Amino acid sequence: MELRISRNTRKHIWARSPDIAALYFSIRNLYMAQDEYQKALEWCQKYLEIQNKIFGEAYSIEEGIYSTIASIYDKLGESEKAEEYRQKAMQESIEQDR
Repeated sequence: MELRISRNTRKHIWARSPDIAALYFSIRNLYMAQDEYQKALEWCQKYLEIQNKIFGEAYSIEEGIYSTIASIYDKLGESEKAEEYRQKAMQESIEQDR
């Protein structure tokens, strides 16, 4: 007998798992080590999506992810986007200190 899980159930399980977010961030590390910055950026964005699904948008995202994204944009030569994410990192740092 084959176990079948509906697509909605699978999405719910995956979106609710903090371990998946950590896995996404680890995949980002692999791409960074290979200098594949665009792919690393994609996995950072997936990480943020999962974090928002798990904790909601009101959750204070760790400033480190924004700093990481800023550094990736720097490596891609997109200094305006890098600055945008550095500002987000600074804002998160201020909010976490409160």
